[in-house]
Amino acid sequence: KKTEGTSIVVLSARPKETSKEYKLPPKARGVCSARKLSCIFKAGQQNKIKAVNRNNIFAVIREIYRCDILMSSGGLLQDKTSNRSILYYLTLIFFGIIFKKRVVLFSYGIGPIKSLINRWLVKKILNKVHLITLRDKESANALKKIGVNRPEIKVTADAVFALDLPKSRKKRKSKFTAGIAIRKFKDHEYFIKSIRESCEDLKINFVFLPFQPAEDGIFRMDKKKLINEIASLDLTIGARYHSLILSSMFNIPFIGINYDDKIANFCGLMKKDLINLDKNSFKNNLKSSIIKQLRSIKKTGYDTRKLKGSVKKSFKLIF
Repeated sequence: KKTEGTSIVVLSARPKETSKEYKLPPKARGVCSARKLSCIFKAGQQNKIKAVNRNNIFAVIREIYRCDILMSSGGLLQDKTSNRSILYYLTLIFFGIIFKKRVVLFSYGIGPIKSLINRWLVKKILNKVHLITLRDKESANALKKIGVNRPEIKVTADAVFALDLPKSRKKRKSKFTAGIAIRKFKDHEYFIKSIRESCEDLKINFVFLPFQPAEDGIFRMDKKKLINEIASLDLTIGARYHSLILSSMFNIPFIGINYDDKIANFCGLMKKDLINLDKNSFKNNLKSSIIKQLRSIKKTGYDTRKLKGSVKKSFKLIF
């Protein structure tokens, strides 16, 4: 109810596509992230929304100056891959602070942050925001070690858990089918080939799930079709964090590819197999894990309704 009538500015890498997808009108006054927009604002609400290119820093700063609340949602503060991402997010948050806005980090992931300079910046900037909600306890521990302790910090879950998905799923008529959610990392081509060969050796069908088509080098699919595709699977093999989350929400077994801490943390929470990126053992370990799933298809082992409820409750803290 609190979001009804709210004016929102969405920061997007592809503002035209975002405007088309959410049918955004041209005028607005607030700031949010495009990534979790559909989780927060339901269809049919009377919200004035527009999309702004997130790479146009002057336009972004202007909108932060005009807004009442800066909500940085679903981000990941880390410097494992580069400094660019963490400095971008911290810059937005910093401007929200100096413009005296209410600044909320919503459903964030933290770490790894190795640079001493970046850790100092995180401590200085995040201790001045109003609210932080985190997607896992490991992120909370990371902030505590860095020295962030002044704002209200709550551990909830990833905002995707707030999505209202179809209650029933349409099963495939074909034989056992695995979905493969890939991404680029060191030697990724070798590991993708190993996944394909493992599925072929075990004579199971497989499909690729396009979460970031431009980056992954595969076809594009709209979000509704992608969700329906995941819902029809028997198993997901994922190096994409949200492929595992959506699978858990549909009670579909999954196997995580351990390219990042967030994958390891989520698999640990859900008590699911995690395959390390070790060329000497990867293929054999993956095949063993798939065989285990073929023999005994079990539920995720965790009631995701609790996570859904915790995220939805945390929306009330934003305003």
